[in-house]
Amino acid sequence: MIEMLGVLAIIAVLSVGGIAGYSKAMEKHKVNKALEEYSFLIYGLLEHMRDIQNLTQANSSKAIGLVTWVKAANLIPQTWTSEVKGTIVDASLQDPYGNDINLYSRAGLLVMDMYLGGYSENDDGGYFSATFPSKLCSELYRNLAQPLHSALTSVTLTGGIVRYGDAVCDGKTKKCVRDITLAEIDSACKYCKGTFACGLILQF
Repeated sequence: MIEMLGVLAIIAVLSVGGIAGYSKAMEKHKVNKALEEYSFLIYGLLEHMRDIQNLTQANSSKAIGLVTWVKAANLIPQTWTSEVKGTIVDASLQDPYGNDINLYSRAGLLVMDMYLGGYSENDDGGYFSATFPSKLCSELYRNLAQPLHSALTSVTLTGGIVRYGDAVCDGKTKKCVRDITLAEIDSACKYCKGTFACGLILQF
């Protein structure tokens, strides 16, 4: 009887460990899949970067949404949906992981806002992110944004954490995307507290 209880205890421990391991594996798979989809989208956009940048003037605050264009170019998976959200017409998408993406041309730049975990409007008309996935944020920064340092103008994380691409950064007042450390990325991605809208914004 005592041996049987011991065996059951071992099975219970192994089951809990197995569930935890499965959960981590599924999270990793989800992050990798999202990273693959975002990479495909961005590299497709970069092939047409000059055309997209020329949609708006450098000194203008006017923004032109790109959702119709990226759909026509087959740059987004069929699992993504377009939304009427935010203030820019034809700019909002949502992926199947609950992230809101805004794609547009503004001030002569290609802009991609990624509100990881989505965002909602609060009672006073402001926005907040209830579920910001810091792990996905870190992976996107490290494996998507940082390798594009030569093409980027800037990368901004909510909270005023800005890094600049090679053509803009000086390593002093304008810190370089290429020089950010893993610890700095992880710390920046943990800044979101759920009281405001948290985004990772890439400008090219």
